[in-house]
Amino acid sequence: MNHKLTDEIEDEALAWLVRVRDDDFVAWEELEQWLGADPLHLESYQRLSDADRRLDPILPGHGPKPLLQDQAPPAQPRRRYWGGAAVAVAAALIAMISVPLLRSDSHYDLITAPGEQRQLVLAGGTIVRMNGGSKLVLDRDNERFAKLDRGEALFEVRHDPARPFTVQLDGARLVDLGTRFNVTRSATETDVEVSEGAVQYVAAGQQIDLAAGQRLRVNSADGSAIRSSIAPALVGTWPQGRFVYSNEPLSKVAADLARYSGTAVQVDRDFADEPFTGVVSVADPKDLAPLAPLFRARVVREGNHWRITRS
Repeated sequence: MNHKLTDEIEDEALAWLVRVRDDDFVAWEELEQWLGADPLHLESYQRLSDADRRLDPILPGHGPKPLLQDQAPPAQPRRRYWGGAAVAVAAALIAMISVPLLRSDSHYDLITAPGEQRQLVLAGGTIVRMNGGSKLVLDRDNERFAKLDRGEALFEVRHDPARPFTVQLDGARLVDLGTRFNVTRSATETDVEVSEGAVQYVAAGQQIDLAAGQRLRVNSADGSAIRSSIAPALVGTWPQGRFVYSNEPLSKVAADLARYSGTAVQVDRDFADEPFTGVVSVADPKDLAPLAPLFRARVVREGNHWRITRS
């Protein structure tokens, strides 16, 4: 791309930042179209928003600096967005994040229902994809923090060596070293998979280093952990409806399918511990019956749930 065209995009991105700071700004659909028209548009917009503090003398108006902005549903009053959260503005427009549940402190919750997926872009540029049935806690005063209470989230962290991004877990935390990683939390275990960079799992005064292509499974009952290998390309494929297993019990497969599809999936008790190895691709979350040949079983709809059964 020639310098003239690059300069034009920079000028347009700066113009959008100026407009967004206006209290009367309403052109959200037009901004969304501009951001989606060319990857360089979003890149320029993010770069300028990252440098927002340096732009303060140039851009008019000052306001609160929330770390994440959400596009309100049509029935809700229009929320106002500020240049200090320009990256989050783009995320809110593209991902259609619902209004967070506010708390009395600086933390707030984002919750997805089973079958619902969301994408967030935090002010520092970190991307978080939430799977269904998940609860994430963010902090308005610290864009380098997230807590995963339950469910599954895929993190693509924009690394800052001076301020590592931290994912808080019960009694433990993950510290990023420039990373793309997936975290799943259930009642029985925490599962961390790294596809790029590295993370540190810190708990009880000990650190476990995880590099790209490594996986850590931590037992919730006793804190024991098992580190193993995983192909980086197989990490975080659930946004495409693709799940990869190696000798995993069908009960885990069922839990993943339920979280993704939004419909409960039950496995017959005598079949729940059956090990499964293979790739499960969900073409239609509302119809799991085509998966039956993979499990060498029947997958049938019974009322408000799916059932995996031998018979």
